[in-house]
Amino acid sequence: MGLGQAEIPLLEGAVMRLGLGSITGNVVFSPDSRYLAVGTSLGVELRDAGTLELIQFLSGHTYWVNSVAFSPAGKTLASGSLDGTVLLWDLTLILQPPTIVALTFPGEVFTSVEAQGTIWFVDPNADLVRAEFAVLEGLLTNLFTLKVDQPGRYRIQVTLVDAAGLRSEPKEFGFEAKTPTAPRIVRVTFPGSVSLNQEQNGIVRFEDPDGDVVRAEFTVVEGDPATIRVLPAFVFDPEVRWMTSGPFRFTVVVTKARTVKLRLVLVDSLGLRSQLHELLFTVE
Repeated sequence: MGLGQAEIPLLEGAVMRLGLGSITGNVVFSPDSRYLAVGTSLGVELRDAGTLELIQFLSGHTYWVNSVAFSPAGKTLASGSLDGTVLLWDLTLILQPPTIVALTFPGEVFTSVEAQGTIWFVDPNADLVRAEFAVLEGLLTNLFTLKVDQPGRYRIQVTLVDAAGLRSEPKEFGFEAKTPTAPRIVRVTFPGSVSLNQEQNGIVRFEDPDGDVVRAEFTVVEGDPATIRVLPAFVFDPEVRWMTSGPFRFTVVVTKARTVKLRLVLVDSLGLRSQLHELLFTVE
């Protein structure tokens, strides 16, 4: 029968078994009770006193560690070993939390639309595990994608946390969320009669509070599509992005005499569509 190592159950009231190797020294809390130092046969364990997660394993002695102690200010940890040495560990170098260097996020977003931001950070220990968001103002139901459902002013606080539980200084950012508005066709100027095989220009005047019209779509309602051309195309970018109102031009060429009806709609970056506008004209 093979030999196995039996798992020793925890005593009543215990939450975790410590010790990488055997515990050969004392166990002490830092002066602020945030950290726990454990002397073992392999080195010194530095743990988070709240979660008991291992922050750093300090190795440097050549024999068992039999004594550990924090300085009164908690910035230095001393470890004594049966190898006859005492080592001083500078905790200000070991316990370095991540730092948020900069954060960018749009000042305005649309409701129900995912918005993206960027966080620049420095993490000397290279063990960043998560970003925590807290809503300081506004009703935010989806913190992962930063998608808001209600218009209004929002203030968000973000904190970076590393594997040891060390936390960065929080960083705040704010934005205004507004309900997106579909573009509106104000007026289309085009003659009621055009000449066969001749280019005829038209003008579309529009309003778009969000300034994000990305295309104009023409469809043939009456007439033979093979004999009708809209320039630059039946679907094209009118190049009016960021304009909240104004005109853009289009051109129609028809190669067969008849009555033609075109339907026009404007579409913005979110897929919102304007009201339909129809152009009816004869070709002679």
